Amino acid sequence: MRDLRNVLHEFWSGFYDRRGNEPVGIPAFMRGYAISRDDKGRIASNPSFPYITYEVVRPSFGDFTICTAYIWDKNPDNPGFTGLVDDVLAQIAQKIPLEGILLDTTDGFIKLSPANPFQDYMNDPDITVVRGVVRYVVRSYLY
Repeated sequence: MRDLRNVLHEFWSGFYDRRGNEPVGIPAFMRGYAISRDDKGRIASNPSFPYITYEVVRPSFGDFTICTAYIWDKNPDNPGFTGLVDDVLAQIAQKIPLEGILLDTTDGFIKLSPANPFQDYMNDPDITVVRGVVRYVVRSYLY
């Protein structure tokens, strides 16, 4: 079943850490569910970096809302926002073009489009963490 939660999880799990020899998928979590598990499946702690958090919101049919996703990583050794966060923001910009992208669900489809501002950076209370911010419009055509 391709319900809204599964479709959004699949979308936000489709980005990669391309810093090594082989691209590695970046784990994505619905906001409020960013955890990791130990080898026995028990909740262990916050997830290891990098990871993505995103909102799951279902507007009324034909209506829209603005949602936010965050790309989390450890701050690189060199100053400024370089490395993984910039690369993932570029990947997202390719997947959410100005005209938007349609995602099929069992109940219809949703359209993701860039909001204004689309991408930004956010300070984190932990100075060792860097966060990229993505604001996007979700328009619902779910029955």
